[in-house]
Amino acid sequence: MSYITVLCDKRVRASKHHKCFHCYRSIVPGESHQKQTNKYDGSVYSLRFHDDCQACFDQYLQDSGMRHYDFYDGYPPLH
Repeated sequence: MSYITVLCDKRVRASKHHKCFHCYRSIVPGESHQKQTNKYDGSVYSLRFHDDCQACFDQYLQDSGMRHYDFYDGYPPLH
């Protein structure tokens, strides 16, 4: 089984519209948000998410005992 390797995790300010990985809502230009660059099975990709969405997701992980790599399409209740 392959695992996701986090290459970079940082706060950035959007210069254009992006889509939040968890809720699929827009991250608008100028909005501060989290950007995570990952590697999985030789592919490198980036995820972006709102602060409140990530906080909700982190709380869910803590309460459920699940791990980040159990989710491939964001945090379902936020969709």
